[in-house]
Amino acid sequence: MTVKGRILAIDYGEKRTGIAVSDPLQVMGYPLTTVATDALMDFLKEYISAEDVRHILIGHPELDDPQKSPLASQLERLRQKIVEEFPDLTVEFVDETLSSREAVQTLVQAGIKKQKRRKKETVDTMSAAVILQRYLGNI
Repeated sequence: MTVKGRILAIDYGEKRTGIAVSDPLQVMGYPLTTVATDALMDFLKEYISAEDVRHILIGHPELDDPQKSPLASQLERLRQKIVEEFPDLTVEFVDETLSSREAVQTLVQAGIKKQKRRKKETVDTMSAAVILQRYLGNI
């Protein structure tokens, strides 16, 4: 099997952003971390310089009408910054509809205690993994 490079998924929030990453063969998606949104670009620069990331997914609600999302303009600015900083990477929006709900269900099924599930960082990171795993299931 040939290595394809990692796919990184972003579940953007105004305060915190969940990050997930695929294995180099692009088979599975894993929760990676949560970063303060204002530190996101610094995190991406550091991570991408250390890992073979080829593709970035940005979770976006209501893809049928992106203007409905209150975060639409922020997400577009983020995509533009990433494209400018990493011109060799593919950057695209993917539907994140109900990813937080699915993330909580996944945490429950995994036996994660309620106290940890209440931490927003845990849900944000798992939401990014849900977004990534959905994408991987469709390629």
